[in-house]
Amino acid sequence: MRPLELTIVGFCCFREPVTISFRDLDVFAISGPTGAGKSTIIDAICYALYGRVPRGTDVGFLVAHGCDQMAVGLEFEAKEERYRVHRGVNISRRTRRDGQERVARSVSPVQLEHHDGYQWDPIEDRVKAIDQEIERIVCLDFQGFTRCVLLPQGQFQEFLIGERAGRNKIIENLLDLEIYERMMQAANQGHRDLAGKADGYQRRLREDFADATEEALADCVTRLAEETERRQRTAMEHTALTEATTTAQSMTDALKRKAGHAAELSVKAQEIAEVQKLAEGGQQQLDALRAPFKTVVRDLNRSWA
Repeated sequence: MRPLELTIVGFCCFREPVTISFRDLDVFAISGPTGAGKSTIIDAICYALYGRVPRGTDVGFLVAHGCDQMAVGLEFEAKEERYRVHRGVNISRRTRRDGQERVARSVSPVQLEHHDGYQWDPIEDRVKAIDQEIERIVCLDFQGFTRCVLLPQGQFQEFLIGERAGRNKIIENLLDLEIYERMMQAANQGHRDLAGKADGYQRRLREDFADATEEALADCVTRLAEETERRQRTAMEHTALTEATTTAQSMTDALKRKAGHAAELSVKAQEIAEVQKLAEGGQQQLDALRAPFKTVVRDLNRSWA
């Protein structure tokens, strides 16, 4: 995140509107006497981004004395994109019946905008949504920003003149290096666990797979080739047997049909024999009737004559 322009009004010691430009600065230092507002500039940047400052959670004390409005605007660049965020607080004062003044604070509308190269487009206008979007854009939450970007006031002098162990302690506190210690412990524990598992696997390899040698592997490959060839022969024999079974079944069906036809032929032969017998009997009867018929015909012919 790189600040480009900071606008402050009614913020701490900056009662009047102030605009600070960082556009043409690659490296800069904020200098001035005590109370000039150096830390306030850093607080304003932090407040614009996260709505709070490292020195406290109550933003009421950030409003300049006697002012009814406090506003901070920050234009910044992140991931080669330009953004602008506005935050502020409004103060309303009312005198009660007892003569005491009652002061009420309310958060003024918050706005987060993105510059598309031509104009500013609003992204969010809700505080919670803007806070989440700022964390996504900057890639740091409030705690991470204050630890990694800001060196809290009062610790800088201690960091410069302190003992080496003290400086290391300050860095550990600022960067929350304890998390890396916990990560190292977790990594070491994971290493020990994996080493134990590896020892168990090695023991199983020695005990359960002691016969897994190159010679055993070569023998298995040979037997596999022989078994593959045998299975191929068996498959061919199975195919031939299946075809032979099909042929035999066809022949059996043909023989059954032939036997059925033979039985039908025998029945027909018997029927023909019976018909022939009947025909012979009828021929005999016909022959017996022909003699009288001839006699009758002869007599009729004589009569006509």
